Formats: sequence, structure tokens, C-alpha cells
Amino acid sequence: MVEPLDFSPSAVLATASAFIGHVALGTLTYNQVHARVQQHHRVRQLSWVIIAATAGIPLAWCAYAVMSGTGILLGWSASEHPLFVRLIVGSEQLVSLCAVVGWLLRWLRKPDRGRLTLLGTQTLDLGHPPGQPRLFPGRGPWFLQIPGNQVTQLQITEKQLRLPRLPRELDGLTIAHISDLHFDGKMPRVFFEQVIQQTNALDADLVAVTGDLVDRPSCLDWIDTTLNLLTSRYGRFFVLGNHDTKLGDASRLRQILTEGGAVDLGTRLHGLQIKGRTILLAGNELPWFPQAANATPDESALAAADVSVLLAHTPDQLGWARQQGFDLMLAGHTHGGQIRFPLWGPVIVPSRLGVKYASGTFFEPPTLLHVSRGVSGLFPIRLNCLPEVTRLVLRTD
Repeated sequence: MVEPLDFSPSAVLATASAFIGHVALGTLTYNQVHARVQQHHRVRQLSWVIIAATAGIPLAWCAYAVMSGTGILLGWSASEHPLFVRLIVGSEQLVSLCAVVGWLLRWLRKPDRGRLTLLGTQTLDLGHPPGQPRLFPGRGPWFLQIPGNQVTQLQITEKQLRLPRLPRELDGLTIAHISDLHFDGKMPRVFFEQVIQQTNALDADLVAVTGDLVDRPSCLDWIDTTLNLLTSRYGRFFVLGNHDTKLGDASRLRQILTEGGAVDLGTRLHGLQIKGRTILLAGNELPWFPQAANATPDESALAAADVSVLLAHTPDQLGWARQQGFDLMLAGHTHGGQIRFPLWGPVIVPSRLGVKYASGTFFEPPTLLHVSRGVSGLFPIRLNCLPEVTRLVLRTD
């Protein structure tokens, strides 16, 4: 005989806590797999296992509760259940508490430590550009039917960043930061052509592209009308990301970009002389591409530079950037989470540090990190997380 459900506040809270902790554990495992496993097929396999376990265990619990007659809702002690069940439930309730504490700490902290000033934002709906044909005829593909999907709404943001070591001669230097375009055919080429036009309109001194550019070999020929048309006063620079490994051999992608005039920071350092000052630019494509010996700065190169900038695909390389002593690090990869829940924020973020560096600006001395939400993604769904292109204005202290 099944016990009547105990709908007391204590039982509801205990059960909700265990469920939240269970989902948090599944999410944590999912994020870690996507951050640490390098083979795409293995990531896909493990992802399905994690999703099945996260969904299946609560269903198994319901079946167990019905068959044992203990009821679906829990008490805090769960004393009527076997020891292994009590241990699992207690662990999930503890994880739930840690998740809530972590959320509160994220709300209270000031990650940029006063080094960021937001100068302005503008949002353009590239699905309905004024005076131009619609991006998709008719109703469009399935993902545009999802209520609230913002995948075609590009946010152009201007931010002022204060760098402790920036020389006064370089005060006001601008960088257009663009990341995670994901050419794979879901979003048409014309969408990315419009993104590049908007990036060029920022009139930046430098353009930084931080990986995940092409998912499908058939989209390589898009580069000539998109990335190779980027303009700036002092050059455009790029690194590759994990999705660029899906091409099998990324050398063709590097060749097309470098022949178009871009500098490949994944294979070599680059020094710029601007107004008599030296800017050292470097790249980090770890863990997906080996760090090239001639792309790793030594102490003398960093000491000779007036300011140093690192392009990395993932913000997980912040520790490496700090160890090397970079002044500014630009990254992408996380897409801001793509789906951000009201109050809570992002949940699914492919980072070893979870949602800590999902997007935004973070000052971890001596390095100031800027993480872009990116332009597109493998799954073209954006909720409360607009695609973005950013104009960074560097200022002295």
C-alpha cells in the first residue's frame, strides 16, 4: 500500500532540494565533459549518457517509491529508505545548497573590479534588416519558431577597459572582438556577411577573432565574403577553437585566413609598433591544438612589450595567461550559456569553472579577461543571451 503523500512544507522543500541537486550534478558533469573531452564523437556519446541519467533517475525514483510504498516526497532524513538511498539523497541536497550559495556569491561579487565601463549598446534584428529581404523566407526553420529565440538579434556593445600597464600613447586604442561564428549552414551566409559589415562599422584599430569559425568543410568558401572582408587600421588576428577541429585538417582554414590578410596567432607571436609603443599579440588554442613553440612568449618578449594581449578560445586558459603575465585576454567558447534563466543566469557552460566566466569582463591580476557571447552556435537557440560583437576601448589607469 502506498503511503499518502506528505505535502508539508518541509517535505516539499526536502524533495525540491534533492531534485535541484540532482539536476545540478547532471549539469556539472555535462559542463565538465564539454570542457575536458577533446574528441567530438566522445563528447556526443557522453552527453547522451548524462542526459539519459539526469532524466531517468527521477523516473526510477518514482517507480521505486510506488513499489516500496514509501511515497514520492522525501523527508530531510529519508530514514524510511535504505542507507544507500539516504546517502544519495543527502548528497544531492548538499549539492543543492552549494549551488544556491554559489549563485548568491555570483550576484554579490564584482568580477571586473571597477575596470569596466559600459559605453553603450545597440541591438539589430538581422532577421528583418531594414530595407533588405528577410533572412529566411516564410516562417523560416524550426529554431525560429521557438518563442523568444534571439538567434538573429545581434547586440553591438562598446566597453571601456582600464589596463594597469597601458602606456598613455595607446590610450583610446580600440579592438573589435568577434567570436564563435560556427559556419555550418543552419544560419545562412548572408547573416554572417551582415555581422561582418556591422563589425567593420565599429572602425576599430585591431580586430580579434577567438575561434570556432567553421564547422563544415562546405562552408570554407564563405570566408572570402565574411572574415576576409574584416577591416581595421593595424590588422586582424585570429585563433582557432574546438569546432574547427571538425574540419579534420584545419590547415586549409588557416591558409584561407592568412592569404586573406589575417595573422594566425595560433602558430606565431606578433609584435605591433603603434605610436612608438610595442604591443605583443599571442594566441592560445589549448587544449585542442598543441601550443606552438614560436607562439609561446618568453620572459624577454613579454618584458620588452609595453602591453601584451592574448587571444584564446576558452576562458579556461586564464590561469596560463596570468602565469605568463598578459595584460589583456580575449576569449569566447562559452556563448554566454546561450540560455540564461531569469535571476539564475546561465546553466550549460562548457568550462571547467562552470558558469564563472560564461561571458563578460573579469579582472584577475595581472590579467583583464573579456569573454564574448559569440555570434552563433551549433544549436541556434538564444534565450536572454543575445549574440554579440564588442568594441573594446582601452584606457590607462
